[in-house]
Amino acid sequence: MKEYKVVNGRAVEVNQKPEIAMRLGVDLGQMRDYTTVIVNQFDQTNDRHRIFYIERPALGTRYPDILKRVEEIASEYTEEGDRPNADGPRIPGTPPEIYVDVTGLGRPVVDEMKARGLRRVTAVTIVAGESVSKPERGELHIGKQALVSRLHVLLAGGRLRFSAKTDLGLALKDELHNFALKVSPDANLLFEARPGSHDDLVIALMLATWQGPRKKSVGVW
Repeated sequence: MKEYKVVNGRAVEVNQKPEIAMRLGVDLGQMRDYTTVIVNQFDQTNDRHRIFYIERPALGTRYPDILKRVEEIASEYTEEGDRPNADGPRIPGTPPEIYVDVTGLGRPVVDEMKARGLRRVTAVTIVAGESVSKPERGELHIGKQALVSRLHVLLAGGRLRFSAKTDLGLALKDELHNFALKVSPDANLLFEARPGSHDDLVIALMLATWQGPRKKSVGVW
């Protein structure tokens, strides 16, 4: 008799082979904010995540240069395609997903990424509350509470790993520590960096590890 466990609201066979995928979480900064790219390798079957790479360009780096780096990083983590014939060319491999925070920036940045040939790009707008919606193909609106709750579940369950031995890994650890809960005057919950702190690493991490609610839940027998 098969054994099942519940992972992120769905039933998964205990000995089911892991389904590995890659995703880039990209938080695009503005004049005074850093841009951050985080590369996440994750097991979709068991909802486990391992941060492979973090990059934070210098403040003031121009968008064209940032987009070029995103393109290079995506290319580096694209799976090698198959070669149907021994002497023939390879079929293009599967590129990583790219989730880009376009809050306050709009779609032009994502449109430019797609114009450069980047595939599997999703424009994410972070909104207040816990709602999650998909207004159009290639777009997501995700409530900040939903993002934070998701990240908390991964960290508390030991399902997210990253090295704090590098400079940016240590900075990420510090940002997570400084990411505070506040209540607005109209009684809404707000999650943001404490004054004087940045949150670009945390935002990129939340995008890289996001997995929305399942449309259907499967019973466990």
